[in-house]
Amino acid sequence: GFPSAKNDAISPQKFTFEDFFNFYKNLTQRSEIEKIFEELCGSSKRKLMTAPQLVDFLNQMQRDPRLNEILHPYANPARSKDLISQYEPNKYNAARAQLSLDGFLRYLMSEDNPIMATSKIDLADDMDQPLAHYFINSSHNTYLTGHQLTGKSSVEIYRQCLLAGCRCVELDFWNGRTEEPVIVHGYTFVPEISAREVIEAIAESAFKTSDYPVILSFENHCNPRQQAKIAQYCRDYFGDMLLDTPLDSHQLEPGIHLPPPSLLRRKIIIKNKKKHHKKSVASGKVATGNGDVPHAPIRQGSKDSNPDDEDNDEDDSSSSGEEEEEGASVTEMKMQLQEKPPDKVSTTKETEAVAEISALVNYVQPVHFTSFEVSEKKNRYYEMSSFDEKQATT
Repeated sequence: GFPSAKNDAISPQKFTFEDFFNFYKNLTQRSEIEKIFEELCGSSKRKLMTAPQLVDFLNQMQRDPRLNEILHPYANPARSKDLISQYEPNKYNAARAQLSLDGFLRYLMSEDNPIMATSKIDLADDMDQPLAHYFINSSHNTYLTGHQLTGKSSVEIYRQCLLAGCRCVELDFWNGRTEEPVIVHGYTFVPEISAREVIEAIAESAFKTSDYPVILSFENHCNPRQQAKIAQYCRDYFGDMLLDTPLDSHQLEPGIHLPPPSLLRRKIIIKNKKKHHKKSVASGKVATGNGDVPHAPIRQGSKDSNPDDEDNDEDDSSSSGEEEEEGASVTEMKMQLQEKPPDKVSTTKETEAVAEISALVNYVQPVHFTSFEVSEKKNRYYEMSSFDEKQATT
């Protein structure tokens, strides 16, 4: 039925701040912290930490042994009592130099117990290093709102991710049945969403929260004609925000570092396999494709397949544990369709269409990982690979 009681309220006399605080603590209970606290307190019935116990905790558990003892002296009872008086909410406990669980939690979440050295915090504002020097807030299978096999997809989730500060989102493109590309989790029961609407949503939300660059990670399963539409949508909706050519100061050459985020403000970078023209030794004709990744089955419902299909991006070719597990779980859903080869008239147009989307790719080019030695020899900072630990160490 219709929702009711939406405007009901509880009077402050019946639901005091103390009641709210206890309600909040029950919702956000930290059982692992409680266990540590009880171990530190020992056999105390009241479960209060004394000043000497806090000193032991600070010196034996929290202190970084690499710190210089002169510059960073050990905690002493005086320091312990200062912390208790500052963070213990119960005045009676604070007067007796005892710390409750609430006070312990407040200390752990305070600026006196930072997760990183305070001297490093200022570096967060240094955005003049090469792009590859940063951890990038990224999203995998961005379009999913739930289960990756039977859940739902949403255009809105792209807006929410970008507004939350995400700087890299994933778009899985497949051939649409009406010649319009769609985004969907292939070989699953997840419903598809319009690729055009997703691109439009990204254009609207990309830089609402941050001006720093956004990377669009394309997993491209489309035929050349629908790839051409994707490229055109990117140009139409992104406009000047689309970084379709390298900066003059940072060309795509071996040994040249990537540009820093400060030079890429309000720019959208496309991550997609780059098509390189190669001459065929046998026929002398020019062929396109990088030959890194084998072709995958055609998606059910696809009208055309791409001769240089991009459906296996570098994540697929890495044979990571996550992808193998996911692939195994959906194997029964995959279907292969027989398709007649394209005629000669359409071949030329399709090759040109593939080049259109490839022309948008510059600073983030996924390639097949061979070895660290090969990558070091190439010295191309604009190439990247995905792989698991096992592959990296063999």
